[in-house]
Amino acid sequence: MIAPLIVRADANARSGIGHLIRSAALAQGWAARGGNAILLASIEGQTPAAIAATGVELRRLPAAHPDPADLPAVLAAARSAGAAYVACDGYHFDAEYTSRLRAAGLRTLVIDDIADAPRYDADIVLNQNIYAERFTYRAAEGTTFLLGPRYALLRREFVRRRDWQRPHPERARRLLVTMGGGGGSEPLMTAIEGLIALGDASLDVTVLAGPSTIGGDTAARAAAQSGLPITFVSNPADMPGLFAGADMALSAGGSTCWEMCFMQLPAVLVTLSDNQSGITAGLHEAGAAQHLGWREQVTPGMIRDAVGGLRDDRARREAMAARGRALVDGLGAERVASALLESVPA
Repeated sequence: MIAPLIVRADANARSGIGHLIRSAALAQGWAARGGNAILLASIEGQTPAAIAATGVELRRLPAAHPDPADLPAVLAAARSAGAAYVACDGYHFDAEYTSRLRAAGLRTLVIDDIADAPRYDADIVLNQNIYAERFTYRAAEGTTFLLGPRYALLRREFVRRRDWQRPHPERARRLLVTMGGGGGSEPLMTAIEGLIALGDASLDVTVLAGPSTIGGDTAARAAAQSGLPITFVSNPADMPGLFAGADMALSAGGSTCWEMCFMQLPAVLVTLSDNQSGITAGLHEAGAAQHLGWREQVTPGMIRDAVGGLRDDRARREAMAARGRALVDGLGAERVASALLESVPA
């Protein structure tokens, strides 16, 4: 009998929905091993369709840590479920928080991106990013580290497409734009202005505007006024289908990058925050994407030139796709679940 797993993550305008998405993937990986997983989350607004589509049991919390009600609610859920492990995904879950979970007899997994905390008090630290092995972690003695894209947490709906192969037209005709769920208005507006400057009426553009993306309406109005084929979608249930339907992407540097790598989707990347810098630089270095720079540095002209160049370079798109898939094989959630099982008593 596999002990239940509690997964704790949040989604809001500041942090976006990436933590919640990959936490749901971990919950699916645990369930695939025959265990029960419960996702506890504080969510601003409606539950993202991508989360509902996972089939993971979701219990919404009224407030997030450091609200004093958070930790007691997690401990109560763990006791009620008979859980042995709690996984935490979010920078606000500090060492004091996980220490109290461990003091209650629960083993802890911390999902991290940048190794910037003074200390990590956890049984396992997971960092799925490409530069993870270069980081120095200050952690509790005996901590196990799962580092690198081989541990990238992908939802089951992506993994089902492991045998799918992307076609590469001579000239790309379909572009997916995604600037994350919490990036604010400026990166999205810069992207739209760059595409307007490109002026390619033969390029079908789909903009994925996160449910908490500020300024999405303004960007949509600018796109509509341009007369170009630019369509906005929000909260899609079938993300793999959206990725499969594109020939290339213009994206922020969040955890969506690992989904794009798996889906062999060539991409132009923009760094929006510190926790994305290692991802964007690493994928550029690996040849799996083109990194333009930080949001403050990227201009509409840079977007125009990068998208237009990638559109017309089939060989480079093919190389990016192959290198991305070599980094992310879709088995990360299974590997993490296996590591958890090795640590959790039956």
